[in-house]
Amino acid sequence: MRGYPLPAGISWPMVSGRWYDQQTSGIYNPGTSSYGTGRVWFVPFTNWSQSRALFSRLGVDLDANAGPDVTANLAVYRDDNGVPTTKIMETQLILPSGGSGTPQVDITLMLPPGLYWLALTLDGTVDLGDWDTGASAEGFSLLGDSNPAGSQSIPKAWGYMLPFPFAPLPDNASVFSFGGQAFNTAAAPRICLQVG
Repeated sequence: MRGYPLPAGISWPMVSGRWYDQQTSGIYNPGTSSYGTGRVWFVPFTNWSQSRALFSRLGVDLDANAGPDVTANLAVYRDDNGVPTTKIMETQLILPSGGSGTPQVDITLMLPPGLYWLALTLDGTVDLGDWDTGASAEGFSLLGDSNPAGSQSIPKAWGYMLPFPFAPLPDNASVFSFGGQAFNTAAAPRICLQVG
């Protein structure tokens, strides 16, 4: 299932107890990459139903943590024409040493239908499951292509990766300079919301 626009009056459900991530925006091909400090990642998330959805957990796809515990700051932002804007909520999550699976934290988050941005920053290095947006990816390009001619149309621009120290995320993402090189064309870390 992907979050492509549907005719009026038709919607996919968001099923209670199930996890959803940026794959709802049509990005796929699973992989694993190393993610570390000094960056913030913004990945798109779509509530594709035609009603508000209640989310009860926020988590990440942890493949491996060979070092000490790592703290993740996670936030949800509103969207304005393809750019994150005001922060709706933020929480912290511990990615345990030697851990794998889906570290998660309880939340109470009601989201109307629409596009949002999930943000992640880390105080250490871990291997996270992700979605490949490079040459082998067949998901659509949420933020467009730099050149639609043949192989120039890949990799796809799926979101944003910007320099940022490990710290609480800003209440308004306008402090960042989006666009240009901020378009992340590499892998997209899997940040997940579970429907309550």
